[in-house]
Amino acid sequence: TGRTRRTVVGIARQPDSVLWIIAEHGHRAGYVRNLDAQPNVRIHLRRRWQPGAARLIDNDDIDAHLQHFTPQHPNVLRRFGTAPTTVRVDLVA
Repeated sequence: TGRTRRTVVGIARQPDSVLWIIAEHGHRAGYVRNLDAQPNVRIHLRRRWQPGAARLIDNDDIDAHLQHFTPQHPNVLRRFGTAPTTVRVDLVA
């Protein structure tokens, strides 16, 4: 869309500066379309903004990633998600 967005999302964080986001509505979500066009992002973690690079991963094993989210996140995703898509964010030091 080209519009700047602030979107609250659930994340699973790996120790090696990788974040996983499961976009409930996949490519229909405005923020996902933005990431597709411009993958450079800023993520607000622990009271700090951190730069990163986002990548959409289609046909990914979403269930494998959901094991690392808080217990309620998979339930919400399964109930309301229409076309889940995995987003990988590599944080830049």
